[in-house]
Amino acid sequence: MSKNKNFYKNWIFKKKATTLLEIIFAFLILVIATLGACGLINFGHSMTKKDFRYVKAIQILQTGMNQLLTLPFTNFRSALGAASSKTFIAPDSTNFPGVQLGSEIVGGDTFSVKAIVSQQVISFSYRPIDISAKQGGNFIYSKSDKTTWMFQNETSVGGVFDGAAQPIKAIRVEVDVSWLENNNTVPREINAVTFVVDLEN
Repeated sequence: MSKNKNFYKNWIFKKKATTLLEIIFAFLILVIATLGACGLINFGHSMTKKDFRYVKAIQILQTGMNQLLTLPFTNFRSALGAASSKTFIAPDSTNFPGVQLGSEIVGGDTFSVKAIVSQQVISFSYRPIDISAKQGGNFIYSKSDKTTWMFQNETSVGGVFDGAAQPIKAIRVEVDVSWLENNNTVPREINAVTFVVDLEN
C-alpha cells in the first residue's frame, strides 16, 4: 500500500503545470477564431443589406414604369416638344402627374430615379397592289380572286413615321434607378425600357 502511495505522490510532483505562455497562446487562438467568425457574420450581414437595396431599386423601377404607362401618348409628345430626346430627373406635374422622379429615400437608402423619353422612328416598306392594271381594256383586279393581284415594286412611301414625312407614332421610354454601394463609393444602376404608341390617331 505504501508503495502505491509513493508512486501516486511521485506522479503528482512530476506532472508539468500549465504555463502562462500556454495560456496566452490558447487565448490568442480563441481570439483569432472569434474574429474570423465575426468577420464572416459581418460579411453576410452586408451582403444581405446589399440584396435588400437591390430589391428596393427593382420595386421603385417597377412603380415608376407602371405610373408612366398609365399616361396617354399626348403627355409624352408634349413633354418632348420639338426635341427628339429628353431626360427628366425631377418631378414633372404637367406632363407626368403622379410619377415619382428625382431623389427617393426608402428605408434610409437614397435612390435617384430618372426617365429618358425619346422619339422612336418607325419605317417599313411594302408592295402595293396595282388595282389599275388592265388587260384588253378591262380592269383585271378582283379582290376575291388572288390570281388577279398584281404587286408593284417595293416602296416605303407612307411607311416612314419620322416626324417629317409622317408624324411620330411611337416614343421610347426608359426609367433608370441608381444608388451607391460600399459606403457610397460604387455606383449601381438598373433600368427598364418600353414603348408608348399612338393608337388613337
